[in-house]
Amino acid sequence: MAVPALILVLAATVAAGTRARQPPGKPDRPFTVLVRASESGEAEKDKDLVQASEELRKQIASRQRWFRTASESESAEIVVEVEEHRVREFLTFWASTETMSGETQGVNRSSISRNHFLRAKVTLFAQELSLTGIDKKRNGSLKGAASALARELEKLCRERYGSFKRQRSQ
Repeated sequence: MAVPALILVLAATVAAGTRARQPPGKPDRPFTVLVRASESGEAEKDKDLVQASEELRKQIASRQRWFRTASESESAEIVVEVEEHRVREFLTFWASTETMSGETQGVNRSSISRNHFLRAKVTLFAQELSLTGIDKKRNGSLKGAASALARELEKLCRERYGSFKRQRSQ
């Protein structure tokens, strides 16, 4: 009789410890985030980085439970600086067979696919990290890559919430 009671107590203790370590569904208050484009000195590249940072700002702003956007770095807890936006196009070939008029023929096919990639430097509570977002869909978009990067930022804040909360209160 004593052994099952001990197992129940241990199971309850482990469950309580696991619950305490899980990230919350949302923080006590949203993190303020400033999103900006880095400057490369090349007009065309800078224009693209500004466009990418605007899309990233929209994606971060849509995650209202965790973030609110800031307009200046003094009020921001997190600064996200978009450093790179690449579009990778690649050609895919495949072979198939088709039957036309009772005759089987080998057919070669090809298609062009496109992936978008974003890389940003993230500064939060005196830590610098690099985060990436990739839209891996066959014909991905900048919006998809920005959404993936915003997801990564939220994941980072969830995983390290306890540490960030302590640093916020200091």
